Amino acid sequence: MKNTIFVQSLNLFGNNILTNNRAVSQNIANLDLQTNLGYSLRYAHRDNYNQFFANAGINYQQNEGNFFSNFNITPTTTRTTFFYLPQNANNLSFNGDVDAYIPFIDAFVKTKVGYTMSNYKNILNNSELRNNTSQNISGEVDIRTVFDAKINFHNSFSIAQSQSKNQNNIFINTNLSNVFKIIATPLKNWYFVTTANYYIPNTQKQAQDYLFVDISLRHRPEKYRFELEFIANNILNKDNFSQVETTDFGISSFNSRLLSRYFMVNLAYNF
Repeated sequence: MKNTIFVQSLNLFGNNILTNNRAVSQNIANLDLQTNLGYSLRYAHRDNYNQFFANAGINYQQNEGNFFSNFNITPTTTRTTFFYLPQNANNLSFNGDVDAYIPFIDAFVKTKVGYTMSNYKNILNNSELRNNTSQNISGEVDIRTVFDAKINFHNSFSIAQSQSKNQNNIFINTNLSNVFKIIATPLKNWYFVTTANYYIPNTQKQAQDYLFVDISLRHRPEKYRFELEFIANNILNKDNFSQVETTDFGISSFNSRLLSRYFMVNLAYNF
């Protein structure tokens, strides 16, 4: 499909816009037309009887005429100026997932994959127009048992990698996480859940990893309308979380203070 459109109104504001405590952005307005060319192909399969579901899709988009970025970075400020050039930029993406019941392990297994590649141009500190390529890859495997028993398990593993490349350098950021749950019903109307969440924000710094453990115990009396729940979160008492990512034009750092270990009792009543 091919069409011609006006540029986004977001790129028509010429005044300075403060986006955070050190970043300012502005636009050099331009009303030239943009030509878009796009292709899309999707496949879906649903088998309710055998509980098997699959989806896959691929998309390609090419834009002729784009707003590109000019980054001017100093130790204390980042100024981004968006300007129009009759240059091409393109994007290719693929995603797919399969969800199926596996009888011999009595579990549902779900897998997801995703891939995106973009080719674009920018300017850094008044350099020449630079060609850049960014790639994002992600994958997830989710397993949930449905045993006819008082205990079941749920595990979800995911990994994501972002890669940015220009003529001179390549920057890679990879993170992974794993969430493991034990779900038990030791007595009638009693529900016990233990969750362990393991996370590595950047595999290039494997010493920086995090493990969070939470517990929940819930009781719902059969002949009453109330529900009682005991919650214990952050049992290992982690006090902070940080993540660092590197791109072709800077290093971004995210830090967050966490609530210390705490316990809570909830009482809910249904009218």
